Amino acid sequence: SLFNECRNTMYSSFTNLKWSTYKISELLANELLFSRAQYYSYKRQWSTVTPEQEANWSELRQRKHNIDKDVVRTDRNWAYYKEHSSPNLRILNDVLLTYTFYDYDLGYVQGMNDLVSILLIVMDSNEVETFWCFKGLMDRIGDNFEKNQTGMHRQLGQISLILKYIDYEFWVYLKKHNSSELFFCFRWLLILFKREFPLLDVLRIWETIWCDFFCTYHHLFLTIAMVLRYRDRIMNEEMEFDDILKFVNELSMQMNAAELLSDAEYWFHVYCHVCSADVRKAVEDFKPEKLGLT
Repeated sequence: SLFNECRNTMYSSFTNLKWSTYKISELLANELLFSRAQYYSYKRQWSTVTPEQEANWSELRQRKHNIDKDVVRTDRNWAYYKEHSSPNLRILNDVLLTYTFYDYDLGYVQGMNDLVSILLIVMDSNEVETFWCFKGLMDRIGDNFEKNQTGMHRQLGQISLILKYIDYEFWVYLKKHNSSELFFCFRWLLILFKREFPLLDVLRIWETIWCDFFCTYHHLFLTIAMVLRYRDRIMNEEMEFDDILKFVNELSMQMNAAELLSDAEYWFHVYCHVCSADVRKAVEDFKPEKLGLT
């Protein structure tokens, strides 16, 4: 896990941002100025809208309402956002709303607030850097938030396929109990485990999966590690889907991130050992049929 003083610079790298105000070379100075100008040009697209214009722009009103509603509930138990008058809440709101004008088709989807909340802390309340880090993160996981949920279905299908090869008994159990589509893992994947662990553990997890040391989809093996840690209990208690969903939701803030990251590495090596190159390619190339899994 990165030292705190390194995180600002390194998160810029992880999310493909090429500059950081903490360490910037002369060669990148113009890029920094251009990126700042770009951000504020996107922001002005909504911040300069007059009340009269907004009254005739229902989509803008709806987006602002959805973001406002979520921002006031985002991590208010953290000191960073605890005060109702906190400037960090305003920055969080502005970054999210500005992103909807950067990627207008995607817009805002609940869960984005969870991701920006952490990035804003790491970037020490720097609004511009937080926006570009979020943009880089969305380049990696933006399909998590698409309306047809293709990205989420793809990842759940990949996990199911991996489980079939590394723990066939458990995979059969899930299939018999209407759980092989693994929708109880949905929240974990959607916002990268943000609500399952304390902040520092979430940072450690993100840093581990973003470095792509093992593969570009190591978060799937962390998900598998979390499921298999409790597979015996799930099977012994003959849990159905609703039971599993309730059980995993109650695991929030109860799991040991260090142990699970170790488990994830173990299961990755098991996967590499037992699965042929053709199977691994099938996992990497997996595409859900239509909108769901088969």
